[in-house]
Amino acid sequence: MLPLFTYGQQNTPQQDSTIRKKSNWLILPAISYSPETKFTFGGAVIHTFDLNKGMGSARKSNIKLLCVYTTAKQFLVESRWEILTKDELFFLKGRAFYHKYPDRNYGLGNAAEALVEEHYFDENLIETNNYINFSSKRLHFAATVARKMTRSLYIGIDYELESLFDYKLKSDSIFVRTPELFQNRITGTRSGLGWNLTYDTRDNLISAYKGQYLAISNRYYHRWIGSDFDYGHLKIDYRLFVNTIKNQVFAVNLLLENRFTDSPESIHFRGLARMGGADYVKGYFYGTYQDKHLFAFQTEYRMPIFKLNRFPIVKGVGIVLMFNGGHVYRKLTDIQFNTIRTSIGGGFRFLVKEDERIHTGIDFSLGLHKTADLDTRQYGIYFFLGETF
Repeated sequence: MLPLFTYGQQNTPQQDSTIRKKSNWLILPAISYSPETKFTFGGAVIHTFDLNKGMGSARKSNIKLLCVYTTAKQFLVESRWEILTKDELFFLKGRAFYHKYPDRNYGLGNAAEALVEEHYFDENLIETNNYINFSSKRLHFAATVARKMTRSLYIGIDYELESLFDYKLKSDSIFVRTPELFQNRITGTRSGLGWNLTYDTRDNLISAYKGQYLAISNRYYHRWIGSDFDYGHLKIDYRLFVNTIKNQVFAVNLLLENRFTDSPESIHFRGLARMGGADYVKGYFYGTYQDKHLFAFQTEYRMPIFKLNRFPIVKGVGIVLMFNGGHVYRKLTDIQFNTIRTSIGGGFRFLVKEDERIHTGIDFSLGLHKTADLDTRQYGIYFFLGETF
């Protein structure tokens, strides 16, 4: 993924240089591949800006927009944002998207042990998988609005709305040999409202060299706020960044998610704790493992290798090494050391805006669970803008 061009707002020569750089745009072609999307073609935009108008704010806000079509006949429009208002008094963050795409349902559990026969009458073909192939449309909106209480502590409200509809099976018919793993409702609407506590000392919101980030959110999904499902959701997201030497960074992400309900089958399919994908434990298809609860860890060592000061597009090249893992579970006694699903990988980083620390990257990650897809391991190749966390 390489940038097409960049531009910033124009200013008169008399204006201060810090003000001239307060607002920047970066436009990139979104040509990528991942297990979930296959090959993608489209565009990505990132807008960085300073609501302090250049008056000494060290951290800039950012808004990302992605619009792509994939070879898996998917269509995605997605936006993410992290916004700091003047004097960093308010912290606004969130994500919104519309997805139309084929997907997989691996059923409940940490073993990916479902067994499904899919029949294609026109081709006289029977496929055996450990997931159900389907397509759907999905609308999602999640936002946090938090106010600064101390120098680095914010408290606010947290909201999520998601609707999944137009569900269709890929095959003409299916025979599920493990129906007990597929009791969760696929279509419907989740609407949850709650509180959020964020502690943030990162030196940069896009690519931190040092600092910590802790976000605790507790949402309640109820029918009185438009939800088809009733349950509670607690999420704890902790990140640590250590600048070891010459802007080499050791980064750690710990994630804990809990759903509070009598039965995991009463939760919407998309409301389950899910592992895999580009955000949580690369190397596995998103949702290969899903259940009531999740803990996951991601570790990365990021090393800039050399700069390309005279190159018109890429300003520097770096590498990253990673080791990730996680476990979904119904109760704590389900967790055993040998059932933690791990992955290893590495990749390249291409610096495209040095002052904003904006990178594009490509990662390869291999899932170490030997039977993630029946009798094979999974792997992923990921192209993206920015860092994973």
